[in-house]
Amino acid sequence: ESGERRRALHLLDQLIEQSAGESSSATFPELLITKAGWLTETNTEFPSYILHNCLEAAVEWCEENTQCPSTLGEAHLKLALFSDEHFKLRDQYLTSAECKEEVEILENSREDVKRLLKMKGTQYEAGVKLRTQIGHDEAKLKKRREERSQYLLSTVTNYISFLKLNSYNSDNDLHVFRLCSLLL
Repeated sequence: ESGERRRALHLLDQLIEQSAGESSSATFPELLITKAGWLTETNTEFPSYILHNCLEAAVEWCEENTQCPSTLGEAHLKLALFSDEHFKLRDQYLTSAECKEEVEILENSREDVKRLLKMKGTQYEAGVKLRTQIGHDEAKLKKRREERSQYLLSTVTNYISFLKLNSYNSDNDLHVFRLCSLLL
């Protein structure tokens, strides 16, 4: 099965490469969107890769090439939905009891290390190691918060772009409500 997946992805990549060379090919962004959906479904690539190399690339191509206005709206919507899903995951983690506990432990550990280094000296090996570990943990937490903000910005921006490109119909109500909830 994984061999079939690799072959399918290879064929899709070949189609993308062929259509990328054709400046008038409206299939290029559609292929990128298809690849993004497939990679997301199979969980075979990092979200940042899917975001930048597939979905954002599809939006950028459509914005530069005016022959695919309907695909531009679809690309913005797919990018908004993808970003929204990853925003929700980051937000759920950052507001979870687990994360709050980790933050509390970090704060307590930081105070403990300060006291330890004050008592034993700034070159105390265990204290230095603990301080380094705390720095790594704080950096991870900061990165998650930054990712959350980036996904939120991408979500809002692309929902707005999608809604601006599409005339109003009741199918868009859910997207309007979601955008409003993100802005509140």
